[in-house]
Amino acid sequence: MKIDDVFASRTLKAADLGGRKIKLTIANVEMEKMGDDIKPVMYFKGKEKGLVLNKTKAAVLTAAFGGETDNWYGKEIAIYPAKVAYNGQMVDSINVEPV
Repeated sequence: MKIDDVFASRTLKAADLGGRKIKLTIANVEMEKMGDDIKPVMYFKGKEKGLVLNKTKAAVLTAAFGGETDNWYGKEIAIYPAKVAYNGQMVDSINVEPV
């Protein structure tokens, strides 16, 4: 049994990508409660799970598509697993890039 299957998440994790770069089409961005915070979550056409946006991901997408998330609809991006520094440790993450 995979513990990730038992505690399934509604948002994407780096492990969900299986080490692959994946092209996706943006459907919408919604503000959602994540623990004690409210964060933007980007959803994709034909996919159930969304991607939580942090400042870095949002900055990459804003530079490519502008600061109004309503205008991101239909834009293609690629997501891929990467290691990033977080609280002094290297952790698994998902990076984004415009296609």
